[in-house]
Amino acid sequence: MLRSAAAFCLLLCGAAHASGVTLLDGTRYPRARVQSVKGKQATLLLGTETTWEVPARALLEDTHNDEAPLSGFMNLFLWNGDRMAGTVAGAGGMVKLKFAGVEGFAVPLDRVRAVHFGRTAPIGTDLTYRAAFEKMLERGRDAVLVLRGERPLPIDARVVEVGELELKVDVAGAVRTLETDRVFGFVRNPDRDPPEPEDDAVYVRLYLLSPDPNTREQKQRGHLTIPIDEITETQVRGAGATIDRAIIARMEFRGPHIAYLSEQDPIAEKETALLGPSLKWRRDAMVRGGPMTVAGKTFARGIGTHSYSRLEFALGRRWNTFYVECGIDDAAGPTGNAVFRVLGDGKVLASVERKHGDPPRPLRLNVSEVDRLVLESDPNGSYTSDLCDWAQARLFSAPAFEAPPGGER
Repeated sequence: MLRSAAAFCLLLCGAAHASGVTLLDGTRYPRARVQSVKGKQATLLLGTETTWEVPARALLEDTHNDEAPLSGFMNLFLWNGDRMAGTVAGAGGMVKLKFAGVEGFAVPLDRVRAVHFGRTAPIGTDLTYRAAFEKMLERGRDAVLVLRGERPLPIDARVVEVGELELKVDVAGAVRTLETDRVFGFVRNPDRDPPEPEDDAVYVRLYLLSPDPNTREQKQRGHLTIPIDEITETQVRGAGATIDRAIIARMEFRGPHIAYLSEQDPIAEKETALLGPSLKWRRDAMVRGGPMTVAGKTFARGIGTHSYSRLEFALGRRWNTFYVECGIDDAAGPTGNAVFRVLGDGKVLASVERKHGDPPRPLRLNVSEVDRLVLESDPNGSYTSDLCDWAQARLFSAPAFEAPPGGER
């Protein structure tokens, strides 16, 4: 069963990713980029002039823009768990954010679950910010205002005036005056039904660039998931949102044809009790926390375990292929050594030994007849430093297509 991530718990760390386009089967084109997506077809730009057509469902990632100008001071949390940050540019039916002075992002207000006003200056001192704040609260009648250092205001509280330094709120007929810098943000009524997902659509998760508020270093700190209406060389559009590609660090393509194991709950799990609960398996991180890195290659997706571990997932014969890159994490000591074993309905589908420093070993396995899939990390004699990364572990049903020549596997 796919897990639904909580809206307030998502924060993407700024791990480095190799540039280029990766297809669903793991083939990578370092100098390529997704030029456009229209309907069910995608066009890849290979080098400077050569293009290649593939089905949109054959795409996995497009990674670019490791650095971009600083931006900043507002966090949006959407109903589906997405989060992004930027400088507010305006609000009405659409919430607009600016990145380095460019209005690169807009999303319908109905998709916003919560807003965190992460400013050091009071809301009312910036007229654009103040007007946007008023518009969001005016249209979000089901919003709960959250203050710093005290409980949220009641659901029926209504903002009646926003001044430069003060905010007036009607609470059950009594007007209360608050300092604007005490406003933390607002949360939409949790009893409200979120928008229904479009299950048949091909989605793209966009990892957006914004600065760390403490160090001011540029990082990937937010993401937005939308069904694709169209991707051009300059913009991504879908679900009423328009995003400038200059602020997109990475595009991760999704849909009913693909599922990451890190987003699923195992139906059974077994781990070595000797190592204690502090080394319980992790989603999208190595088992000690932090990004998964094997022989210098960093992965944003996967499962981190320690040997011995055994995780069992229900597939129900719904998928054609299981893909994973196995390896001992770089954070392990020189004695790190384990056997990565994949079983389908009790039968060993693959078994590979990896030592610390070995490059990740990719596996592409046919699971079309598999009902139960097991990932097993075996200590291979010693438990010491067996930090096992099941990187990019994903299930998919790939469409038939002709891949461009020159890809890396």
